[in-house]
Amino acid sequence: MDFKSKNMSQAYWSDNGKYQKAYDYFFNKLVPSSGTAETPEGELLRRLSRIYYRYFNDGDLYYHLLEDGYSSITNIEGLDKDFNRLFSSLESDLKYCSDYMYKETLETSADNIIKYIMIKHSNDDHIWNPQTNKLVKIYTPKGRQLLEMFGYKLTYKLN
Repeated sequence: MDFKSKNMSQAYWSDNGKYQKAYDYFFNKLVPSSGTAETPEGELLRRLSRIYYRYFNDGDLYYHLLEDGYSSITNIEGLDKDFNRLFSSLESDLKYCSDYMYKETLETSADNIIKYIMIKHSNDDHIWNPQTNKLVKIYTPKGRQLLEMFGYKLTYKLN
């Protein structure tokens, strides 16, 4: 199995995404059956799902959706400024990547958006566990493992 086929076996479209359990949990919790979501994270997930659906059902790429009048994935009121900085490059990747790399870019985008939502549902003492959809204390081995997986480091400050 080559790298590309191995990577694509983990896809949200086939209910086997990297953070599939968390995706399903947050989609059911945050995304309404119709209309816009009540929270920025829910709206972000709703827009991601629409982009995903349009690609796998109709073959539409992200820039096709923008041309059709869809709102930008990062143009959501209430999203953290950190998110907008981080994902403005992600949006650019979705707009301008080649057709050949689009599936991989879409999966990476989905992973990053789900990570963002999990971090938003974490707090100073607990981090979201995507396997159990529960908060885990940061100061446990599992908490430290999750911090590392999300690309965060635990630092201590002496008073």
